[in-house]
Amino acid sequence: MSIPDILATLSGGDLPADAVREERCLKPPIGCGKPLISEDGTVRVFWNEDEAGQYEAEWRITGLCPDCQDRIEADAEEPAVDLWPAIHGFAAWLDESNGRSEHEKTLRILKVSEEMGEVAKAVIGMTGQNPRKGVTHSLEDVADELCDVAITALTALASVVDNPEETFAANLGRIQQRVSELEARRG
Repeated sequence: MSIPDILATLSGGDLPADAVREERCLKPPIGCGKPLISEDGTVRVFWNEDEAGQYEAEWRITGLCPDCQDRIEADAEEPAVDLWPAIHGFAAWLDESNGRSEHEKTLRILKVSEEMGEVAKAVIGMTGQNPRKGVTHSLEDVADELCDVAITALTALASVVDNPEETFAANLGRIQQRVSELEARRG
């Protein structure tokens, strides 16, 4: 499946090329779907031609209007958190609340499945798969749920092995090696 096919699936069939041709933003849930020039003829005012050119170039690639581009940039500017100290903190908090028996570790592992179900619900809601409910979620909702899966899985990992960082790094390296080998065979 190509990137345009993936975008089309996530956006209910809308592609950046469609948005550019129709002089609008991508339709929800990814963009706002609004025309670049509003019905009353107003357009966004930029500081200078360079800024306007940058927004236009990005719009031609992504299909996202300047406001949606700004929203995505603002979301990306949130402060970074150190992953493993945070994960160890989550595991310690759970240990303090629930202990770390075999039963508790099993429940932490099962929690990953529960979170994955929330991803599925968000994807179904984003695509409007249920005609009775329509579109109820956005791509941002799907991304948030995927993050919940990753955090829950890493917390479960930190609960069942002594060195989750090393275990994760070793598995990441193993998968990276497998992908490199597959690419070498193709090339």
